[in-house]
Amino acid sequence: MKFKTFLLFFLIVIIPNAFSQESSFNYVSFLNDENSQMNKVSYEIVFNNEIHVGDRFAVDTYFNGKKQNTLCEKKLDFDKSTLFRKITCEVPKLGEGEYLFVGTISRDNQVIQQRVNKEYISDSSSASLDFKEENEKTIVSIKVQKNLTNKELVHYIPKTVLPKITKNNKAQLESSQDFRIIKEDPIIAWDLEATNSDEIQYKVQGKIDPKVKKEFTIKIQEKTKETKNLEYILIFAIVVVIILILSPLFKKSKK
Repeated sequence: MKFKTFLLFFLIVIIPNAFSQESSFNYVSFLNDENSQMNKVSYEIVFNNEIHVGDRFAVDTYFNGKKQNTLCEKKLDFDKSTLFRKITCEVPKLGEGEYLFVGTISRDNQVIQQRVNKEYISDSSSASLDFKEENEKTIVSIKVQKNLTNKELVHYIPKTVLPKITKNNKAQLESSQDFRIIKEDPIIAWDLEATNSDEIQYKVQGKIDPKVKKEFTIKIQEKTKETKNLEYILIFAIVVVIILILSPLFKKSKK
């Protein structure tokens, strides 16, 4: 009886829901291959209703804000019975800096879905920027890798998304890690050594237009003198407090 109930639930609820989901076009990874003259960027297609066989897939590459003449273009010709499909494109290796990838699926010159992602690459570390819509909010996710000692992640948020950031409203970003405000424009930074995490997330209200997503920037750099000075001041303050607490005890012991 229990098996029949489960089978009925599976046929009526699970299967229809699985096939009624909207098609999804997801950014998977960026491979910085040290042994190759080209890098690789990968996407995953969750195929059912919206994305069709014969649709056009393309990736435009930008480096440090400049569009490159290296369009990767493919036709979606995989079998309809394949639900998940991975597509990989080779993109030029242009050295240290910020890469912007705009992946697009289109049909008859009409955009069906588009993904905007950024990667920051340096000799010692890297960072990737991704966006996800959830419950009327956009989750901005930044993943960092490699050597993060004495490093900070500097991040610019377009004014159309957040006009200004101050100590009074910084909590509205719901950041998974604490950050400092460099400029109210807003430009913020996370101390990567202090966060002790390989992923940082925060949230903004509403959906973000793909054109605006291109304006977000990420960069990993050495900690600024200001940050280092604050650390030194904090250490000095702790030492002073310890001395003030312990000095009366030393005086008593002498007596």
